Amino acid sequence: MAQNDHRKHTDSLIREVGQASEEDTAKVNALYKIARQLRTTQPDSAYQYALHALTLARKLDHRQGMASGYYFLAGVYARQGAYQDALRYHRLYEQIKDTAYKEEIAKTMEELEARYETSKKEQQIRLLNKEKEIKEVALHQQQLIRNALAVGVVFLFLVAFLLFNRYRTKKQHNELLAEKNQKITESINYAKRIQDAILPDQKLAKKYFKDAFIFYKPRDIVSGDFYWLAEKDGQFIIAAVDCTGHGVPGAFMSMMGNTLLNEIIHEKNLTQPNDILDQLDKSVKVAFQKRQNGQPSQEDGMSISVCSFDLVNRLLKFAGADHSLYWVRDGQLNEIEGDFFSIGEHSFGEENVFTCHELALEAGDQIYLFSDGFPDQFGGDSLPANGKTSATKAEQKFTLGRFEDLIQTISREAMENQQQSLNRAFDQWKGETRQVDDVLVIGLTV
Repeated sequence: MAQNDHRKHTDSLIREVGQASEEDTAKVNALYKIARQLRTTQPDSAYQYALHALTLARKLDHRQGMASGYYFLAGVYARQGAYQDALRYHRLYEQIKDTAYKEEIAKTMEELEARYETSKKEQQIRLLNKEKEIKEVALHQQQLIRNALAVGVVFLFLVAFLLFNRYRTKKQHNELLAEKNQKITESINYAKRIQDAILPDQKLAKKYFKDAFIFYKPRDIVSGDFYWLAEKDGQFIIAAVDCTGHGVPGAFMSMMGNTLLNEIIHEKNLTQPNDILDQLDKSVKVAFQKRQNGQPSQEDGMSISVCSFDLVNRLLKFAGADHSLYWVRDGQLNEIEGDFFSIGEHSFGEENVFTCHELALEAGDQIYLFSDGFPDQFGGDSLPANGKTSATKAEQKFTLGRFEDLIQTISREAMENQQQSLNRAFDQWKGETRQVDDVLVIGLTV
Protein backbone atom coordinates (compact mmCIF):
# COMPACT_ATOMS: atom_id res chain seq x y z
CA MET A 1 0.00 0.00 0.00
CA ALA A 2 1.43 3.46 -0.92
CA GLN A 3 2.47 5.74 1.90
CA ASN A 4 -0.21 8.38 1.18
CA ASP A 5 -2.89 5.68 1.04
CA HIS A 6 -1.55 4.29 4.30
CA ARG A 7 -1.82 7.67 5.98
CA LYS A 8 -5.31 8.44 4.65
CA HIS A 9 -6.53 4.97 5.58
CA THR A 10 -4.98 5.27 9.06
CA ASP A 11 -6.54 8.67 9.85
CA SER A 12 -9.91 7.55 8.50
CA LEU A 13 -10.13 4.46 10.67
CA ILE A 14 -8.86 6.21 13.83
CA ARG A 15 -11.63 8.87 13.52
CA GLU A 16 -14.36 6.22 13.53
CA VAL A 17 -15.26 6.41 17.23
CA GLY A 18 -18.60 4.83 18.12
CA GLN A 19 -20.15 2.69 20.84
CA ALA A 20 -17.73 -0.09 21.83
CA SER A 21 -19.25 -3.57 22.25
CA GLU A 22 -18.43 -5.92 25.10
CA GLU A 23 -16.33 -8.03 22.71
CA ASP A 24 -14.02 -5.14 21.71
CA THR A 25 -11.44 -5.72 24.43
CA ALA A 26 -10.99 -9.35 23.40
CA LYS A 27 -10.80 -8.29 19.75
CA VAL A 28 -8.06 -5.74 20.47
CA ASN A 29 -6.08 -8.42 22.26
CA ALA A 30 -6.40 -10.87 19.37
CA LEU A 31 -5.72 -8.28 16.66
CA TYR A 32 -2.44 -7.11 18.23
CA LYS A 33 -1.33 -10.70 18.61
CA ILE A 34 -2.00 -11.43 14.92
CA ALA A 35 -0.27 -8.18 13.88
CA ARG A 36 2.89 -9.13 15.77
CA GLN A 37 2.89 -12.58 14.18
CA LEU A 38 2.53 -11.14 10.65
CA ARG A 39 4.89 -8.19 11.14
CA THR A 40 7.81 -9.82 9.31
CA THR A 41 6.18 -12.11 6.74
CA GLN A 42 3.09 -10.07 5.78
CA PRO A 43 3.68 -6.43 6.78
CA ASP A 44 0.59 -5.04 4.98
CA SER A 45 -1.69 -7.50 6.74
CA ALA A 46 0.04 -6.80 10.04
CA TYR A 47 -0.55 -3.10 9.46
CA GLN A 48 -4.30 -3.64 8.89
CA TYR A 49 -4.70 -5.75 12.01
CA ALA A 50 -2.78 -3.27 14.16
CA LEU A 51 -4.81 -0.38 12.75
CA HIS A 52 -8.06 -2.16 13.53
CA ALA A 53 -6.84 -2.85 17.07
CA LEU A 54 -5.90 0.82 17.57
CA THR A 55 -9.35 1.95 16.45
CA LEU A 56 -11.02 -0.33 18.99
CA ALA A 57 -8.59 0.77 21.71
CA ARG A 58 -9.53 4.42 21.10
CA LYS A 59 -13.22 3.50 21.37
CA LEU A 60 -12.49 1.94 24.74
CA ASP A 61 -10.25 4.89 25.70
CA HIS A 62 -7.69 2.29 26.81
CA ARG A 63 -4.31 4.01 27.14
CA GLN A 64 -2.20 0.84 26.95
CA GLY A 65 -3.95 -0.32 23.79
CA MET A 66 -3.59 3.09 22.19
CA ALA A 67 0.10 3.23 23.12
CA SER A 68 0.63 -0.20 21.56
CA GLY A 69 -1.04 0.91 18.35
CA TYR A 70 0.86 4.18 18.03
CA TYR A 71 4.13 2.40 18.72
CA PHE A 72 3.36 -0.29 16.11
CA LEU A 73 2.30 2.21 13.41
CA ALA A 74 5.37 4.34 14.07
CA GLY A 75 7.46 1.27 13.39
CA VAL A 76 5.52 0.45 10.18
CA TYR A 77 6.02 3.95 8.75
CA ALA A 78 9.67 4.00 9.81
CA ARG A 79 10.36 0.78 7.91
CA GLN A 80 8.59 2.22 4.84
CA GLY A 81 10.70 5.37 5.01
CA ALA A 82 7.68 7.55 5.84
CA TYR A 83 9.55 9.27 8.63
CA GLN A 84 7.17 12.18 9.03
CA ASP A 85 4.26 9.83 9.70
CA ALA A 86 6.46 7.65 11.87
CA LEU A 87 7.36 10.71 13.95
CA ARG A 88 3.71 11.72 14.22
CA TYR A 89 2.65 8.36 15.68
CA HIS A 90 5.69 8.14 17.87
CA ARG A 91 4.75 11.54 19.36
CA LEU A 92 1.21 10.26 19.99
CA TYR A 93 2.76 7.29 21.79
CA GLU A 94 4.93 9.61 23.92
CA GLN A 95 1.89 11.82 24.72
CA ILE A 96 -0.05 8.79 25.98
CA LYS A 97 2.80 7.84 28.33
CA ASP A 98 3.29 11.48 29.42
CA THR A 99 -0.43 11.86 30.20
CA ALA A 100 -0.38 8.80 32.42
CA TYR A 101 2.64 10.17 34.28
CA LYS A 102 0.99 13.58 34.84
CA GLU A 103 -2.20 11.91 36.10
CA GLU A 104 -0.17 9.93 38.61
CA ILE A 105 1.57 13.11 39.81
CA ALA A 106 -1.80 14.88 40.15
CA LYS A 107 -3.20 11.98 42.13
CA THR A 108 -0.21 12.02 44.46
CA MET A 109 -0.55 15.78 45.00
CA GLU A 110 -4.26 15.38 45.82
CA GLU A 111 -3.43 12.72 48.38
CA LEU A 112 -0.73 14.88 49.96
CA GLU A 113 -3.07 17.88 50.10
CA ALA A 114 -5.78 15.73 51.71
CA ARG A 115 -3.34 14.46 54.31
CA TYR A 116 -2.14 17.99 55.01
CA GLU A 117 -5.70 19.28 55.48
CA THR A 118 -6.56 16.39 57.80
CA SER A 119 -3.42 16.96 59.86
CA LYS A 120 -4.13 20.69 60.06
CA LYS A 121 -7.69 20.09 61.27
CA GLU A 122 -6.51 17.60 63.88
CA GLN A 123 -3.95 20.13 65.12
CA GLN A 124 -6.63 22.82 65.34
CA ILE A 125 -8.86 20.50 67.35
CA ARG A 126 -6.01 19.71 69.74
CA LEU A 127 -5.27 23.42 70.17
CA LEU A 128 -8.93 24.21 70.85
CA ASN A 129 -9.15 21.40 73.40
CA LYS A 130 -5.97 22.63 75.04
CA GLU A 131 -7.26 26.22 75.24
CA LYS A 132 -10.52 24.97 76.71
CA GLU A 133 -8.69 22.92 79.32
CA ILE A 134 -6.49 25.89 80.33
CA LYS A 135 -9.52 28.18 80.65
CA GLU A 136 -11.34 25.66 82.84
CA VAL A 137 -8.31 25.28 85.14
CA ALA A 138 -7.94 29.07 85.47
CA LEU A 139 -11.63 29.51 86.30
CA HIS A 140 -11.43 26.79 88.90
CA GLN A 141 -8.37 28.42 90.48
CA GLN A 142 -10.11 31.79 90.74
CA GLN A 143 -13.12 30.22 92.37
CA LEU A 144 -11.02 28.38 94.91
CA ILE A 145 -8.96 31.51 95.72
CA ARG A 146 -12.14 33.51 96.33
CA ASN A 147 -13.49 30.84 98.64
CA ALA A 148 -10.43 30.48 100.81
CA LEU A 149 -6.71 30.96 100.77
CA ALA A 150 -6.11 27.58 102.28
CA VAL A 151 -8.14 25.84 99.65
CA GLY A 152 -6.24 27.83 97.04
CA VAL A 153 -2.90 26.70 98.40
CA VAL A 154 -4.04 23.08 98.28
CA PHE A 155 -5.35 23.58 94.78
CA LEU A 156 -2.06 25.09 93.60
CA PHE A 157 -0.24 22.17 95.11
CA LEU A 158 -2.51 19.75 93.28
CA VAL A 159 -2.10 21.63 89.99
CA ALA A 160 1.67 21.60 90.38
CA PHE A 161 1.55 17.88 91.04
CA LEU A 162 -0.66 17.23 88.02
CA LEU A 163 1.55 19.32 85.76
CA PHE A 164 4.63 17.54 86.98
CA ASN A 165 2.97 14.17 86.48
CA ARG A 166 1.88 15.22 82.99
CA TYR A 167 5.40 16.38 82.18
CA ARG A 168 6.80 13.09 83.44
CA THR A 169 4.27 11.12 81.37
CA LYS A 170 5.06 13.16 78.25
CA LYS A 171 8.77 12.69 78.83
CA GLN A 172 8.28 8.94 79.14
CA HIS A 173 6.20 8.94 75.95
CA ASN A 174 8.90 10.86 74.05
CA GLU A 175 11.57 8.48 75.32
CA LEU A 176 9.46 5.52 74.20
CA LEU A 177 8.88 7.14 70.78
CA ALA A 178 12.60 7.80 70.39
CA GLU A 179 13.33 4.20 71.32
CA LYS A 180 10.83 2.97 68.71
CA ASN A 181 12.34 5.24 66.04
CA GLN A 182 15.79 3.98 66.93
CA LYS A 183 14.63 0.37 66.60
CA ILE A 184 13.02 1.12 63.24
CA THR A 185 16.22 2.76 62.01
CA GLU A 186 18.25 -0.17 63.29
CA SER A 187 15.91 -2.56 61.46
CA ILE A 188 16.26 -0.62 58.20
CA ASN A 189 20.04 -0.52 58.60
CA TYR A 190 20.01 -4.27 59.17
CA ALA A 191 17.86 -4.65 56.03
CA LYS A 192 20.56 -2.67 54.18
CA ARG A 193 23.17 -5.14 55.42
CA ILE A 194 21.04 -7.98 54.06
CA GLN A 195 20.49 -6.19 50.73
CA ASP A 196 24.21 -5.42 50.42
CA ALA A 197 24.99 -9.06 51.19
CA ILE A 198 22.83 -10.40 48.35
CA LEU A 199 24.27 -7.97 45.79
CA PRO A 200 26.98 -9.72 43.74
CA ASP A 201 30.63 -8.69 44.07
CA GLN A 202 31.38 -5.90 41.55
CA LYS A 203 34.82 -7.43 41.01
CA LEU A 204 33.12 -10.26 39.09
CA ALA A 205 32.46 -7.85 36.19
CA LYS A 206 36.13 -6.82 36.06
CA LYS A 207 37.08 -10.50 35.87
CA TYR A 208 35.36 -10.90 32.49
CA PHE A 209 35.78 -7.42 30.99
CA LYS A 210 38.74 -5.22 30.17
CA ASP A 211 37.31 -2.56 32.51
CA ALA A 212 34.02 -1.97 34.33
CA PHE A 213 32.20 0.17 36.92
CA ILE A 214 28.89 0.10 38.79
CA PHE A 215 27.57 3.51 39.93
CA TYR A 216 24.99 2.67 42.62
CA LYS A 217 23.37 5.47 44.66
CA PRO A 218 20.21 4.56 46.69
CA ARG A 219 17.82 7.37 47.51
CA ASP A 220 17.19 6.07 51.04
CA ILE A 221 19.04 3.63 53.29
CA VAL A 222 17.79 0.69 51.24
CA SER A 223 17.13 0.68 47.49
CA GLY A 224 14.60 -0.44 44.89
CA ASP A 225 17.33 -0.54 42.23
CA PHE A 226 19.76 -3.45 42.16
CA TYR A 227 22.24 -5.11 39.85
CA TRP A 228 22.67 -8.84 39.17
CA LEU A 229 25.55 -10.68 37.49
CA ALA A 230 26.71 -14.27 37.16
CA GLU A 231 28.50 -16.73 34.88
CA LYS A 232 26.40 -19.58 33.47
CA ASP A 233 27.33 -22.14 30.78
CA GLY A 234 30.09 -19.99 29.33
CA GLN A 235 27.86 -16.89 29.26
CA PHE A 236 28.37 -13.80 31.44
CA ILE A 237 24.91 -12.48 32.37
CA ILE A 238 24.33 -9.02 33.84
CA ALA A 239 21.11 -7.17 34.69
CA ALA A 240 20.21 -3.64 35.82
CA VAL A 241 16.86 -3.63 37.65
CA ASP A 242 14.56 -0.79 38.76
CA CYS A 243 11.78 -2.09 41.05
CA THR A 244 8.52 -0.31 41.83
CA GLY A 245 9.06 2.16 44.66
CA HIS A 246 12.11 2.94 46.77
CA GLY A 247 13.03 2.67 50.42
CA VAL A 248 11.70 -0.37 52.29
CA PRO A 249 8.96 -1.34 49.74
CA GLY A 250 11.44 -1.08 46.87
CA ALA A 251 13.99 -3.11 48.83
CA PHE A 252 11.50 -5.94 49.36
CA MET A 253 10.76 -5.93 45.63
CA SER A 254 14.48 -5.99 44.85
CA MET A 255 15.04 -9.00 47.12
CA MET A 256 12.19 -10.83 45.41
CA GLY A 257 13.63 -9.91 41.99
CA ASN A 258 17.09 -11.14 43.00
CA THR A 259 15.65 -14.45 44.21
CA LEU A 260 13.64 -14.94 41.00
CA LEU A 261 16.68 -14.21 38.79
CA ASN A 262 18.73 -16.78 40.71
CA GLU A 263 15.96 -19.33 40.30
CA ILE A 264 15.42 -18.61 36.59
CA ILE A 265 19.09 -18.73 35.62
CA HIS A 266 20.66 -21.18 38.05
CA GLU A 267 17.74 -23.60 38.54
CA LYS A 268 15.76 -23.32 35.32
CA ASN A 269 18.99 -22.89 33.31
CA LEU A 270 17.71 -20.02 31.13
CA THR A 271 20.45 -17.79 29.66
CA GLN A 272 18.73 -16.17 26.66
CA PRO A 273 17.82 -12.60 27.81
CA ASN A 274 14.30 -12.59 26.34
CA ASP A 275 13.58 -16.04 27.87
CA ILE A 276 14.76 -14.71 31.24
CA LEU A 277 12.39 -11.71 31.00
CA ASP A 278 9.46 -13.87 29.81
CA GLN A 279 9.85 -16.14 32.84
CA LEU A 280 10.45 -13.24 35.25
CA ASP A 281 7.28 -11.53 34.00
CA LYS A 282 5.23 -14.69 34.60
CA SER A 283 6.73 -15.25 38.08
CA VAL A 284 6.10 -11.66 39.23
CA LYS A 285 2.49 -11.76 38.01
CA VAL A 286 1.86 -15.05 39.81
CA ALA A 287 3.40 -13.71 43.04
CA PHE A 288 1.31 -10.54 43.12
CA GLN A 289 -1.90 -12.15 41.93
CA LYS A 290 -1.66 -14.25 45.09
CA ARG A 291 -1.22 -11.09 47.14
CA GLN A 292 -4.17 -9.38 45.41
CA ASN A 293 -6.47 -12.44 45.72
CA GLY A 294 -6.09 -13.25 42.05
CA GLN A 295 -6.63 -9.70 40.81
CA PRO A 296 -3.78 -8.22 38.68
CA SER A 297 -2.11 -5.00 39.82
CA GLN A 298 -0.46 -2.39 37.59
CA GLU A 299 1.58 -1.01 40.52
CA ASP A 300 3.82 -3.99 41.26
CA GLY A 301 6.70 -4.83 38.97
CA MET A 302 10.05 -3.71 37.66
CA SER A 303 11.91 -2.30 34.66
CA ILE A 304 14.98 -4.30 33.73
CA SER A 305 17.69 -4.71 31.11
CA VAL A 306 19.42 -8.09 30.75
CA CYS A 307 22.58 -8.85 28.70
CA SER A 308 24.36 -12.09 28.07
CA PHE A 309 27.93 -11.95 26.73
CA ASP A 310 29.71 -14.63 24.76
CA LEU A 311 33.13 -13.05 25.20
CA VAL A 312 34.92 -15.79 23.24
CA ASN A 313 32.89 -15.07 20.10
CA ARG A 314 32.31 -11.41 21.10
CA LEU A 315 28.53 -11.64 20.84
CA LEU A 316 26.10 -9.62 22.97
CA LYS A 317 22.43 -10.52 23.42
CA PHE A 318 20.09 -7.98 25.02
CA ALA A 319 16.45 -7.79 26.11
CA GLY A 320 14.84 -4.89 27.94
CA ALA A 321 11.58 -4.31 29.80
CA ASP A 322 11.02 -0.54 29.60
CA HIS A 323 14.83 -0.17 29.53
CA SER A 324 17.34 0.58 26.78
CA LEU A 325 21.02 -0.20 26.27
CA TYR A 326 23.71 2.24 25.16
CA TRP A 327 26.89 1.14 23.40
CA VAL A 328 29.77 3.34 22.34
CA ARG A 329 32.11 2.46 19.48
CA ASP A 330 34.84 4.83 18.28
CA GLY A 331 33.35 7.62 20.41
CA GLN A 332 29.87 7.30 18.83
CA LEU A 333 26.93 6.52 21.14
CA ASN A 334 24.27 4.09 19.88
CA GLU A 335 21.05 2.87 21.48
CA ILE A 336 19.26 -0.49 21.47
CA GLU A 337 15.69 0.00 22.68
CA GLY A 338 13.97 -2.62 24.79
CA ASP A 339 10.26 -3.37 24.75
CA PHE A 340 8.08 -0.54 26.06
CA PHE A 341 6.21 -2.65 28.66
CA SER A 342 7.67 -3.53 32.07
CA ILE A 343 7.81 -6.73 34.13
CA GLY A 344 4.46 -7.41 35.79
CA GLU A 345 2.57 -5.03 33.51
CA HIS A 346 -0.79 -6.38 32.30
CA SER A 347 -1.93 -5.65 28.74
CA PHE A 348 -5.40 -6.90 27.68
CA GLY A 349 -4.82 -10.11 29.65
CA GLU A 350 -2.13 -11.23 27.17
CA GLU A 351 1.29 -12.42 28.26
CA ASN A 352 4.11 -10.03 27.37
CA VAL A 353 6.63 -11.39 24.87
CA PHE A 354 10.09 -9.83 25.02
CA THR A 355 12.48 -9.28 22.10
CA CYS A 356 16.09 -10.47 21.95
CA HIS A 357 18.59 -8.17 20.19
CA GLU A 358 22.06 -9.34 19.11
CA LEU A 359 25.19 -7.24 18.64
CA ALA A 360 28.57 -8.33 17.30
CA LEU A 361 31.15 -6.74 19.60
CA GLU A 362 34.54 -5.30 18.79
CA ALA A 363 37.48 -4.78 21.12
CA GLY A 364 37.09 -1.47 22.92
CA ASP A 365 33.27 -1.35 22.67
CA GLN A 366 31.62 0.11 25.78
CA ILE A 367 28.24 -1.09 27.05
CA TYR A 368 26.01 0.90 29.46
CA LEU A 369 22.93 -0.26 31.40
CA PHE A 370 21.01 2.12 33.66
CA SER A 371 17.81 2.87 35.57
CA ASP A 372 15.81 6.09 35.15
CA GLY A 373 17.03 7.63 38.44
CA PHE A 374 19.82 9.73 36.89
CA PRO A 375 17.81 11.21 33.95
CA ASP A 376 14.77 11.89 36.23
CA GLN A 377 16.69 13.82 38.92
CA PHE A 378 15.50 17.40 39.45
CA GLY A 379 17.90 20.32 39.84
CA GLY A 380 20.33 21.93 37.42
CA ASP A 381 20.32 25.70 37.95
CA SER A 382 24.08 25.58 37.27
CA LEU A 383 23.83 23.77 33.92
CA PRO A 384 22.23 24.86 30.60
CA ALA A 385 18.87 23.45 29.49
CA ASN A 386 19.88 22.35 25.96
CA GLY A 387 20.48 25.93 24.86
CA LYS A 388 17.09 27.15 26.04
CA THR A 389 16.22 29.37 28.98
CA SER A 390 16.64 27.33 32.14
CA ALA A 391 13.47 26.40 34.03
CA THR A 392 13.30 26.76 37.79
CA LYS A 393 15.30 24.21 39.70
CA ALA A 394 12.23 22.42 41.07
CA GLU A 395 10.74 21.95 37.60
CA GLN A 396 13.72 20.68 35.59
CA LYS A 397 14.88 17.09 35.10
CA PHE A 398 18.34 16.05 33.95
CA THR A 399 16.64 14.26 30.97
CA LEU A 400 17.78 11.39 28.77
CA GLY A 401 19.27 13.83 26.23
CA ARG A 402 21.73 15.24 28.75
CA PHE A 403 22.43 11.74 30.06
CA GLU A 404 23.34 10.51 26.55
CA ASP A 405 25.64 13.51 26.02
CA LEU A 406 27.27 12.85 29.39
CA ILE A 407 27.86 9.13 28.62
CA GLN A 408 29.33 9.94 25.20
CA THR A 409 31.64 12.57 26.74
CA ILE A 410 32.98 10.44 29.60
CA SER A 411 33.32 7.30 27.41
CA ARG A 412 36.80 8.51 26.47
CA GLU A 413 37.95 8.09 30.10
CA ALA A 414 38.89 4.96 32.06
CA MET A 415 35.91 3.26 33.72
CA GLU A 416 36.97 4.29 37.25
CA ASN A 417 37.17 7.92 36.12
CA GLN A 418 33.80 7.57 34.38
CA GLN A 419 32.20 6.53 37.66
CA GLN A 420 33.73 9.54 39.42
CA SER A 421 32.54 11.84 36.61
CA LEU A 422 28.99 10.48 36.91
CA ASN A 423 29.01 11.07 40.66
CA ARG A 424 30.27 14.65 40.28
CA ALA A 425 27.76 15.44 37.53
CA PHE A 426 24.88 14.01 39.58
CA ASP A 427 25.79 15.92 42.75
CA GLN A 428 26.36 19.14 40.79
CA TRP A 429 22.98 18.84 39.08
CA LYS A 430 21.11 17.86 42.24
CA GLY A 431 22.66 20.54 44.43
CA GLU A 432 20.48 21.03 47.50
CA THR A 433 17.47 19.33 45.86
CA ARG A 434 16.36 16.05 47.43
CA GLN A 435 17.29 12.91 45.48
CA VAL A 436 14.02 11.72 43.92
CA ASP A 437 14.87 8.11 43.01
CA ASP A 438 17.47 5.39 43.31
CA VAL A 439 20.30 5.66 40.74
CA LEU A 440 22.07 2.80 38.95
CA VAL A 441 24.50 2.99 36.00
CA ILE A 442 26.67 0.06 34.84
CA GLY A 443 29.58 0.50 32.39
CA LEU A 444 31.56 -2.31 30.71
CA THR A 445 34.51 -2.21 28.27
CA VAL A 446 34.97 -5.23 25.99
